[in-house]
Order: sequence, then C-alpha cells, then structure tokens
Amino acid sequence: MITLKGIPVSPGIAFGEALVIDDEGFRIRQSSIRPQDVNDEIKRYEDAFDQAKQEISTNIANVTKELGDYYGLIFQAHLAILDDSTLREEILKKIKTERCSAPFAISTIFKQYAEIFRKIPNENLSQRANDIIDLEKRIMRIVMGVNTETLTTINKDMIVLAHNLTPSETSNMNRNCIRAFVTEIGSKGSHTAIIAEALEIPAVLGTGKFLNKVQAGQKVIVDGHQGIIYIDPTPEISAQYHKLYTRERELKKQLNKLDQTPCETKDGTRIQILGNMELEFESRNCLNRGADGIGLYRTEFLWLTNELQLDEETHFHKYKDIVDTMGGKPVTIRTCDLGADKILKDIMPDTGRNPALGLRSIRLSLFMPEMFRAQLRAILRASAYGPIQILFPMISTLTEWRRVKMIVHDTFEDLDERGIPFNHKIPLGIMVEVPSTVMMIEEFLKDVDFISIGTNDLIQYTVAVDRTNKDVAQLFNGCEPAVIKLIWKTVTEANRHNKPVCLCGQMASDPALTMLLLGLGLRSLSMPPAAMRDIKRVCSSVEMLRCREIAFRALRTDNAGDIQSLLQRELAAVLPDYRLEE
Repeated sequence: MITLKGIPVSPGIAFGEALVIDDEGFRIRQSSIRPQDVNDEIKRYEDAFDQAKQEISTNIANVTKELGDYYGLIFQAHLAILDDSTLREEILKKIKTERCSAPFAISTIFKQYAEIFRKIPNENLSQRANDIIDLEKRIMRIVMGVNTETLTTINKDMIVLAHNLTPSETSNMNRNCIRAFVTEIGSKGSHTAIIAEALEIPAVLGTGKFLNKVQAGQKVIVDGHQGIIYIDPTPEISAQYHKLYTRERELKKQLNKLDQTPCETKDGTRIQILGNMELEFESRNCLNRGADGIGLYRTEFLWLTNELQLDEETHFHKYKDIVDTMGGKPVTIRTCDLGADKILKDIMPDTGRNPALGLRSIRLSLFMPEMFRAQLRAILRASAYGPIQILFPMISTLTEWRRVKMIVHDTFEDLDERGIPFNHKIPLGIMVEVPSTVMMIEEFLKDVDFISIGTNDLIQYTVAVDRTNKDVAQLFNGCEPAVIKLIWKTVTEANRHNKPVCLCGQMASDPALTMLLLGLGLRSLSMPPAAMRDIKRVCSSVEMLRCREIAFRALRTDNAGDIQSLLQRELAAVLPDYRLEE
C-alpha cells in the first residue's frame, strides 16, 4: 500500500481504479520543411488555432450554462491567449525563418511562454502556466490529428491521478464515473481547485511526485477531507473507509432536515449562521441551507473574474441582485481585498517583495481612491433596496480607519448632491485580522457599528506563517493559544460595548472548534454553505455551560496540540459518530 498526503481542496470520500494521466505532453522532433511547404505549414497552424477557438467557445457556453458566468470566464482567458498577436507572430516567424513544421513551432513557443509564467514568484500569476499548457495540449491534438480519449468518455468508476489537470480537463470530467482526482502539483487558489469545489468532486492537490510509483487499474481511495490517498489499500483500510463512506451518506441525508431549522444550542441559545460567498450563485446556496444572511461577500472576486476595473454601474447591479435574492436578510459586503495572493496585474501597482505585508486590502483602496469611491457609491446605492452593511478589510490603525470614514462620508455627500437614495444609517464595520487591531480594540469599538473576526489572516499574522506554503502549513493552526486569546479579547470587548461581532474565517467552518468559539462568547458565525449543516448539528447538541468550561480550559492551556486533543475529545463526547476530521 502507498499512502500519499496532499492539500485537500474539495471534500468527500471516493473509491475507484487509477486512471494515470501522463503529463509529458507532446514531444515533437525538430525537422526541416521544404521552402515550398512553408505556406502549407502556416495554413496548418492557422487552421488549428481557428478550430481551437471554436472548441473553446463551445466549452465556455457549456460551462457557463452549468456552473455560471464565473467559471466560463476562466476559459475566456484561453481565447485571449490565442488572439495574442505577439505569440502568433513568434509562431509564424519560427515557421518562416527556421523552416520548421507547424507542430514544432507551436509546441516550442507555447512551452517558452509556460516557462516564463512558471518562474514568476507570485503564485497567482504563475498559475497562468496551466492555462498555456492546457492550450498547447488542445492545439497539438488538432494540428497532429490525434484522437485521444478524454475525461468525458470514461465509462466506469475511476480516480484520476495526474501531474496536473487544467481547468478544461477538470470541467469536462464525466462526474458520473470520475469519482475524484489527485495531482502532484497545485494549490487551493488554482482554477482547478475552484472548479473541483463547484463540481463537488473530491480532490487533493500538491502531493509531490508519485506517478512513477503507480499504474493504471490499481485500486485507490481518496479522502478529500484530510487530503489522504491510499494506492492499493489494505483490506482493513478499505473496510474502514467503506464504513465511513456509508456513514457520511447517511449523515448527509439526516442533515438535510437542518437546512431550514434555526440554529440553537441544546439549552435554547440562538446562534446566527451566516454565509460566506465569492460568486453570485452562492447567495442562492446560502438561502437553500437556511442561512440567516450573508456574513461575508468577498467582492474582490468581481475584479478577479473580469480582469478589468469594473465601473460603478456593474458593481451596483451585482450588489442589488444579491440583496434581491436574499429577500430581506442582511448582506455584509466587504470592500475590495485585493493584494497578497489575489493579484490583478492590469490595475494594481507593483506588489513588492512581500505582498502579504505590502499594498493590499484597505491600503490598496486608499492608494486607489477613485476605484474605492466607485465601489462605495455602488454599495450605498444598493442599500436603498435592502439591509446592507459595509465591512472594511485589514484595518490596522485608528488613523487608517479615520481616513476610511472620511471617504465614506464624502461619498454620502456626493450621492446626496446627485439626489440618489441610499441608507444614511448603513452600518460600517471592520475586519479584525491583525494583532494591532486587537490591541486597540476598545478604541475601535467606540467608532464602529460592528466587527468581524477574519481568522485566516489573524492566524497568519499572529504566528508569522504563510498559509499557502505547504512546508509550514502545520504552523497555521487556529488552536494556537495566542490566537485563541486574541479572539477572546476581541469578543469580550465587543460584547461589553454591545457591538455585534461575527467570526468569518475558516475556524467558523470547523465542527471541532464550534464549542470553543461559542464558549469564547461568539453568537454569530459566517461560513461557506457546505459547512452549515455540520455546524448546526454541533450547536444543537451542546449546552452553553459546557462550551464556556471548554473555552476556560483552552485559555489556560499553553500549546496547540493539547487544545486540539481537548476539542476532539469534547466533540466525540457529544457526537460519537462524528469522524471526518479524525
């Protein structure tokens, strides 16, 4: 048996035979062509590009229809690459001046471009190499007349094992037969990971090299919860996971009943369950899972999916549509949080050598005030149609917050002068995600309407760890005593000042942490729709007195390992059949 560990990007348990996809690609031997054949090779290359564009256009239409505009836009980038004049001129020049075949010219130039992107130190940009590789594969199949089996034609249960999967390959998978996929490279932020989550296919990325150790047809188990893969599992492992799989399916059926049930603890304490969303269709998912509203709308994805600076009207209609969908339930809109690993090269300045500590989030908005004001005007206009509150990311000093409020009030005056209606009492709040904010939380609470704790960045900046780096991923831990104490101080002060406080990071989605968070004083949690049933189940099984006792013990413990053990024991005590994160 071979056991692999990677990054879990889409949850679930899956069984199947290994389908090994060799990522060596097309290796084209260089050969000279006769001068009289140059025009034929040029036509061959042009015809291949035209056919590829037709295929991609069809792909865009299909993906958009099934998954929504965002996922179709991923492949719009492929069309843009094919229309790139510099790339096409280089291929043409290579055919003409070096008298090489169309396949060799295309493959050589595409590989050069992919290598350029791979060397870019920014992960978001380096992921573009995958799009170029995807295109090369498509065009080479066309230009060489290769008719290969695609992932759409698989007709039995398979687990795809690959060095990498492109967005096109992922989106075209036959979900009735492909049960999961595993890749040697990749990260949570890749397009492939995003599509896997949307398709609800269990997926694990970034395992490191392993394809040379496996063969097609071997039995595979994928645990998308923990990022574990078993190749040729032992009978004991197989039996264990079949039991877990059956239990998971039964539990999902039971949890469906919780969707439209208000979240309350066993002793009647009401817990507000809100939804995190990035893409428009997710607001409907939040409603279907019984969310009390939207606790975090990450608006930066509007820029990331459009690759341009959106105008005020576009923003306004996007926000109004979500408010309309939520039907009177509150919507918390966070202003643009670009920067760090979310780079938009067309409009952003140089991110510097350490983008996580550079011009990002609210700092970028203050650096680009016109873009900031346009977004604020759009949000305020949408507030005339339903309950909206504005959340500002990564506020680290009171001076920064006062600059933000001054711009907001200037925007109020601008809309008033134009006679445009909006909610003049719209709540304004801040993300608490850096230690400096916690240290000054009493002063901030005197000047904000609400706060939201962003634990992803709070952990990162407290423990000084890059949460996207696999080599130090074990240090990114919400059970670190320093993190727990920062949350406790924030919640305690918010409650003392009678200001609403919500926690919206990944910690809100982890059932093992739910009792701790309730015991620390939180009564509002915001999470992805897929996590809501599990969190509701935990809440309905616990009493507040026990939660406070757990929090008290955690606050007196000086290492994360002991706190994790405590929380796992307590979860097992109230939900003996809960297993997925063991």
